[in-house]
Amino acid sequence: AMGATGSESAKEAAHIIVLDDAFEKIIDGIEYGRHIFYTFKRVILYFFTTNFAEVLVMLFALAGGFPVPLLACQILWLNLVTDGFLDTALSLEPLESDLMHFSWMRDQGGLLTKELAWQVVSVAFLAAFFSCAVFLVYLPCGLAYARTMTMVTLTCCQWVTALNCRSLKLSLFSLSVISNRWLMIALLGILVTQIALIYVPFLQFVFKTVPLSFVDWLVVIGVGMILLIIEEIRKIIKRAF
Repeated sequence: AMGATGSESAKEAAHIIVLDDAFEKIIDGIEYGRHIFYTFKRVILYFFTTNFAEVLVMLFALAGGFPVPLLACQILWLNLVTDGFLDTALSLEPLESDLMHFSWMRDQGGLLTKELAWQVVSVAFLAAFFSCAVFLVYLPCGLAYARTMTMVTLTCCQWVTALNCRSLKLSLFSLSVISNRWLMIALLGILVTQIALIYVPFLQFVFKTVPLSFVDWLVVIGVGMILLIIEEIRKIIKRAF
């Protein structure tokens, strides 16, 4: 029904009301609807992956009889600050170019498909594995040191996962850095606060952290790069098939 010139009875019976009487707006509405659906999938992937990784880290340590790798305040930081801001910023990703391709919905399947579930499990397992490995390597240096490295490693994995979730199949390097400026602002803000968490004495006391060296940061960045490369390879395979 036409919103501007149509009768009230037509509007009541219609499934779609075109407010400005322009039929091309229907196409725009379908495209935006697909974008919302696609955004749900990307945010679900990020949220489930990062939270499942935290659970796995704790389970691995408990199963191996090791001290807990993260304190309650550190888990709270990861969930409220890191996850919260990145989830919101990720939902503001602009529309991808091929949303109106005729096979788009068929390729997407449902909201939570087997492929998406497998991706959640695999990426979460990798992030948890690397974080636990870092914890065990640094444990002889002191429990506080190992926990700090584990928290920073998990945070880095969350950053990389957020960047990877900007698109489910397009390479991160093909996306414009400034197309989602809110995500970049969130990443920068979390980085600054993460550094403060480690080097500001008051925050060190609250979150039980210790200062990290330059080599420690290289280890954390190295873990993030491995995760990024693995996801880029997965996207190459997805685009090929």
